[in-house]
Amino acid sequence: AAHETFLGELNLTDWFFSVDNGASYQGDLVEVIKTDVTTVNVIFQSGFGITIHFLTEFGGVLDLLLMVPPRYNNNTVGLLGVMNNNPSDDLTTPDGRIIPISSVDKQIFNDFGQEWHVATVNDSIFFDKLHFSRRISFVPVFKSEIKMPDDVKIACHGDESCIYDSLVTGAYIKFVDNF
Repeated sequence: AAHETFLGELNLTDWFFSVDNGASYQGDLVEVIKTDVTTVNVIFQSGFGITIHFLTEFGGVLDLLLMVPPRYNNNTVGLLGVMNNNPSDDLTTPDGRIIPISSVDKQIFNDFGQEWHVATVNDSIFFDKLHFSRRISFVPVFKSEIKMPDDVKIACHGDESCIYDSLVTGAYIKFVDNF
């Protein structure tokens, strides 16, 4: 099916919906723990981890939390920035250029994000190379280029992510009062 997630041979989607809260799966390099009906923790042997939480109260939004071991302080680069508590160097390109954090989203996409794209299937770290595709034509909707009506700003209580998501998806906010 189109919405299945695999970890090696394990269908994580089927596993998640068939086990009780607190269940875990131990693989060779990873442990997966279902903490409750909306949350799964994935912990890699390297010490990295990801918590994935499905926020039903906000209309089905995914919340992801990446956990990085402290030994990687000052030893990271890429789309998630430099882990050093200094936001001004988080937009560092592969060739070392630093894009100012005050840049507009379109400039960040073009001058930073596009620099980190995976160009060929052989460059991908993922195992499922059959489904690898690079969407060259994909261009996101830039917040700097959309008009933000006052009623959406008010409904979202000024929250920029809420405003952007509302305008890009075309959905008027139903869940904002819970925000």
